[in-house]
Amino acid sequence: MEKINRRGFLEKSIALGAAGLLAPSTIKSAVMNPLQKIRKDDISLAQWALVQEIRDGKWKTLDFPKVAREDFGLNGIEFVNTLFEVPHVQY
Repeated sequence: MEKINRRGFLEKSIALGAAGLLAPSTIKSAVMNPLQKIRKDDISLAQWALVQEIRDGKWKTLDFPKVAREDFGLNGIEFVNTLFEVPHVQY
């Protein structure tokens, strides 16, 4: 076990105090300045809407967020778990 001395105690106390002072301002800036402003009537795109393109190989499942944002200008997406490429193991 480490012996506690006055110098070590003061150094750690100052470091924790500074972290406590900086943390609220960091949290506040993240909350007050979101990266993307959410609109009241924002809608999402379900992956089933593009199921044929995904099955035809035009897009991969993980390209769906990019397609929804860039092609359709939407912020919300809904994935479909059956469209993920999962390896099947035979027993």
